Parts: sequence; C-alpha cells; structure tokens
Amino acid sequence: MANTITYEMQPQLEQVQMSNSSTQVFITALALSASALAQNDAQKTLAVWIGAHDQSVFGIGMVGFDVSEMPWVINAIDEDKAFWLAVIEGARAKLGWERWNYTPREDWLFSHLENLSVLIQAFQPPDICDDQDRVWSFTPRPKIFDLCQRHQLYRHDNGCLLCNDEAG
Repeated sequence: MANTITYEMQPQLEQVQMSNSSTQVFITALALSASALAQNDAQKTLAVWIGAHDQSVFGIGMVGFDVSEMPWVINAIDEDKAFWLAVIEGARAKLGWERWNYTPREDWLFSHLENLSVLIQAFQPPDICDDQDRVWSFTPRPKIFDLCQRHQLYRHDNGCLLCNDEAG
C-alpha cells in the first residue's frame, strides 16, 4: 500500500504519491513545521490535523487525503493557504528537524512538498469538503491544544506523532 494526496476537483494536477515510509517522513516534516509556526488557534488546529495523519495509529497506507478534506475556513481561505505554504517552506528549511531522530532523504521529501504546494496554491473555496466527519476522520477537531513537551508537536487524540512513531 501507499498514500496519495489528491485534488480530485483538479485531476490535471499531479498527485502526491508516496510510499508508506515517505508518507511518514512527509507528514512528520509538515507537523514539525506547522507546530513551530502556529501562532493562533486556527493554525494550531491545522497543525493537529496534519499530525493526526499518523500511520503508527491508523496503519500504513491509510493516511492519504484530498486537499478538499483539509480543515479550510471559508472566510479565511487566503490565511489558511498562506499558512500551509509557510509550513511547506518551513519543512524545506528543516524547521524542527533537530527534534527528529531521523535524517530524511531530502530530494524525495522536497519533491513531495513541491507537489503539495502546487495543489494548495490551486485550491478553490467552492471545493471545500462540507462533511466535517470526513475532514476530521483521523481525530476530532481539537477543543484544547496540547503540545508534546519532548517534540514540541501538537498532539492529536492518539498522542504525539513522533512519540507514536518512536514507540513503533
């Protein structure tokens, strides 16, 4: 199995297709960056959402998504896009990597990050998924924000992405 990130409403755009190990690296790099950059509750919510795509909890090949299923806020779409693009740039700049017990293969990771950037830049508000159960299928929308003291990642309902990964 593998994982794919799509934009089904724009099928001409290249999907992000990753092996299971590449997916874990990809999600972790994004979660580290998002947790470091999050300044407000909306951004912390996005950090929790990406970190909840935790293969250690849900199983390999089970954490792909469509960009329409991201927790977009219709009246803050430009802010959400700007945050995600900053998160991608932060991941490219290795933001938070010192808390990771792994050194990823950058050429693979950066290629996947670039593909995600294209999908996010192309995303249009009419394509937002209205089904909140689908958007939050990996974890409930957070009511509070709990930061793992060891990894400085926002925890989802099943814990910290890196703690879970290290527990194996």
